[in-house]
Amino acid sequence: MKAYVSAVINENLEVRGFSKKVNKMLLEWHRDAENRSIFVESGAGWMLQLDNQLPVTLQKGKSYRIERGVYHRLIKENTCSDLLLVIKKS
Repeated sequence: MKAYVSAVINENLEVRGFSKKVNKMLLEWHRDAENRSIFVESGAGWMLQLDNQLPVTLQKGKSYRIERGVYHRLIKENTCSDLLLVIKKS
């Protein structure tokens, strides 16, 4: 079971949504095979944590860079809203 629903726009662009009701256990540490920029379209109460770094709060309208091969995860706070991300592979 995935923690999100997604719509692939093209080979380099994807829209991904996370429900505020998602089980926190599904938000696992993982790494990707390509560099990514994620843009926060909407949502509040979510954090991004990169390997060996403290979590940062995701802010609507901001982009975040995740380098290929870097372990990372999403963290949801108790009072969060649904999260919608636009992911661009580069």
